[in-house]
Amino acid sequence: MMKGLTWFQRLGLALWATTSLMTWANEPELPWLERRFSNPGYVENPFDLVADVQFTHAVSGKQFRYPLFYVGNDTWAFRFRSREAGRWHYKVESDDADLSGQHGELEVTSAQANQRGDVVAIGSQWGFQNGEVFPPQYAMVAGPQYYLSRPDRLQADVQRLLIEHGFNGFQMPVFCRWFDINQPSCSDAQGSNPDLATFDVLDEVLDAVTRQGGVVHFWMYGDNQRKENPGFLESEGGLNKVADKRLQRYILARLGPVPGWTMGYGYDLNEWSTRESLDDWFKTLSQYRDHYVHLLGARPGKHRWEQLLPQGDYASYEQHRPDYPVYVRTLKTVPGKPAFSEDRFRIREGYTLDDKDYGPDEVRRGLYRSTMAGGVANIWGYLMGEYAEANSAIVSSGDFPNREEINRWSRFFKTRFKVGMTACPGRVGAGVACLQTPERELILVYAEDSERVDLSRIDLGSYTLDAWKTPGQQDRVIQLTGQAKRKIVQLPERSDWMIVLSR
Repeated sequence: MMKGLTWFQRLGLALWATTSLMTWANEPELPWLERRFSNPGYVENPFDLVADVQFTHAVSGKQFRYPLFYVGNDTWAFRFRSREAGRWHYKVESDDADLSGQHGELEVTSAQANQRGDVVAIGSQWGFQNGEVFPPQYAMVAGPQYYLSRPDRLQADVQRLLIEHGFNGFQMPVFCRWFDINQPSCSDAQGSNPDLATFDVLDEVLDAVTRQGGVVHFWMYGDNQRKENPGFLESEGGLNKVADKRLQRYILARLGPVPGWTMGYGYDLNEWSTRESLDDWFKTLSQYRDHYVHLLGARPGKHRWEQLLPQGDYASYEQHRPDYPVYVRTLKTVPGKPAFSEDRFRIREGYTLDDKDYGPDEVRRGLYRSTMAGGVANIWGYLMGEYAEANSAIVSSGDFPNREEINRWSRFFKTRFKVGMTACPGRVGAGVACLQTPERELILVYAEDSERVDLSRIDLGSYTLDAWKTPGQQDRVIQLTGQAKRKIVQLPERSDWMIVLSR
């Protein structure tokens, strides 16, 4: 009887409780729990039913409330995640008599409570609730319609872009697919209720990406001129009106307890949104963030430093091929917030390096420059040949010709990007980027097109020096034995280098 259902739709269908304790509705390794309730007597729009769950921790007495959401077939559900292990009691509160009073217990294991949690701001770095930090470098992927009933495509993109390339997340534009996953043209999208098929796919994408340690950055909407936004936004009341608010509440209820995602509002926002509409959107999706955190932002106009959404969780910018000094300014312009250079940096046919696009060498250098500035987030895409339509989220990014170099960036910073790292004070040397931990036990130096690196402003006597060549197909690590007392470090050849100073 479960034929044709997605994996997430099959969760917990063995028993729908109407009272007392319910069985698990998901596999134990997931960080969140789900419970479902049958309610066949409800005859209004099921997405407008209001029902909250009161959660109470059995030992500490801690309490909070969170909404239910509709999953189809006269069934409502809630999801629950906590960083506090132990037994929790729940009770549904609603004006709907069939749902109100439903109650039971949940058991949060230590393994679930101690997972990395949501993406959060750790000072000006991107990190997780468990204290880890990471420098976000996201690969462009298709919208949810691309993965509908095609788990092979999702598996392939995770393998290619996260494992083989080493990107640490997906950037997914959802556009009008929130409401109609099957329409090829957003201007033809039908309906003003959330499309359950879209959310089934998003569940699967988040599960697949986070299992690999990655993050998903959604673009909620796109650009009106390119007809990427649902037509009802104009024909049925506009932004933040009935249908849009219905969607926002559904995102909050269904995806809020699921960790591992952030969201930008879209792009070219000055053409179709207002400060008031952005403020309203942010206020709605920021509810309940005492329990579940998902960083939200809005990209301003081209090369503008002021923020379109000043209260946003990260500072966002549209920049074309930023160099290292621009990345440093990007991180410092809004102190205490992570930064996102939120244009899409692409290799495309018909564009040259005099335009906004990149070549393979520029992609590699962009990864290092943005990370060495302190961890500015970027979006990358290879849009040549059959992958040209990745710009419209029809397909995902193709394989970069220098994917081994991208993976080397990932491997290098996996254990070397530390909490509290900041750019070294003062000028270390001409053409040199420098990043250090607070106690200076680890200093990273990056130099492009160099064979001699000026480190005269650093007392090298107490450090061990190693050098990593960033271009090429093979890892090349050079121990700089005997150079710790020199002011000018000599490298084996002219190239782009990372120098590691450790003690």
